[in-house]
Amino acid sequence: MTFMKIFGNRSGIPAAAAVLCVVFAAHGAQAARPMPTTEYTCHVTSGEGKVGIAFIQANSERQARASIVKARAFVGPSSFGDVATVEQCVERGKGRLRSEAARKLLGSLVM
Repeated sequence: MTFMKIFGNRSGIPAAAAVLCVVFAAHGAQAARPMPTTEYTCHVTSGEGKVGIAFIQANSERQARASIVKARAFVGPSSFGDVATVEQCVERGKGRLRSEAARKLLGSLVM
């Protein structure tokens, strides 16, 4: 069935408006997906080579590692840097970062 047969002249909706309705409806259906509920704390290295901490919600550690490279990380209590590499991600409250420097930075952040 073609688009114009569905939204033809009988409906009174111009074709462009009908296309937008379909696009927005499809986007709305996609946006209705729930956000991931698992929170991860990641030890990262910034582009300047500094130890960093970044937080992300993801469905798995693999997804967290893949997504965190697009983020900014704390490289100090009040400074940020771009993530260059991901060293380790742990589920918040269930794991421990291996790096002592990363644990020290995490402890210095006001939560």
